[in-house]
Amino acid sequence: MKVRSGFVSNSSSSSFVISRNEYPTVFELAFDMIGARDWPTDDELREKCTDLATFITEDVGVFFRTCNYDTYIFKHNDEYFVTTCNNHDWSFLPYSRQGGGNDYGDDDEAVRARAGKTFVHLDAGTAGRYPYDYAGYCSKCWSNYWLNADGEYFCPGCGELK
Repeated sequence: MKVRSGFVSNSSSSSFVISRNEYPTVFELAFDMIGARDWPTDDELREKCTDLATFITEDVGVFFRTCNYDTYIFKHNDEYFVTTCNNHDWSFLPYSRQGGGNDYGDDDEAVRARAGKTFVHLDAGTAGRYPYDYAGYCSKCWSNYWLNADGEYFCPGCGELK
């Protein structure tokens, strides 16, 4: 998905913005992106997207695993920010602009906008807030730590407290 002129990076990350006019909810966007992964669990995750879209507010973001970099989709102003892996073919998505991206999949605008947002971890069925400060990752399942409702760092992948 990352398009560059001049220097080409070998980064496996990508970030881009999609207009909310294209997808009414983050879950509908996630539904399409999950289907493009072509993984054995795609049908199960797409079903979760359909179920969750009926009762979760639009201010909640979506998280799911992708090849080398996990995918975060969240509403920011009147757009959806997506930080993801570019090892999947996202060319079908009607993105309105790209983020700068770096080897960690985020541009500064996306990092600032993601901090403090609540996400649903589709793979694990958990929810939490993305911390303002990087808190490291779980040594068991390699998920980045999030904040739970009590303000404690926890792994959304396996539930372990930091």
